[in-house]
Amino acid sequence: MAKKPMYLIITKSFPPEIGGMQNVMWGLANELSKNYMIKVFADHYEDHKSFDEKVSFSIERVGGIKLLRKYRKAQLINESIKENKIGGLIADHWKSLELIKTNKKKICLIH
Repeated sequence: MAKKPMYLIITKSFPPEIGGMQNVMWGLANELSKNYMIKVFADHYEDHKSFDEKVSFSIERVGGIKLLRKYRKAQLINESIKENKIGGLIADHWKSLELIKTNKKKICLIH
């Protein structure tokens, strides 16, 4: 049986941080994880570990100074694309995609 492709979710806004976009990104990740392999790349948030341990998909948190975090997160995502069979990317903002180097399908939410 062929391995299902992984979908990457790239976001600055993700629980346990509270907000509307956090809810949208959580809902997407949670529902898609029922049928696909999902990996979320999210910004570091204080007290995220107890939240992250309870989900059925992978979450990679990226911290540090905002400008450097943007480049570090893009580097991690680009490495993940090279190392895995990726079906596509879903991002919360066009800025989340500007440093991503791939021809894979991209879905960008605008709010």
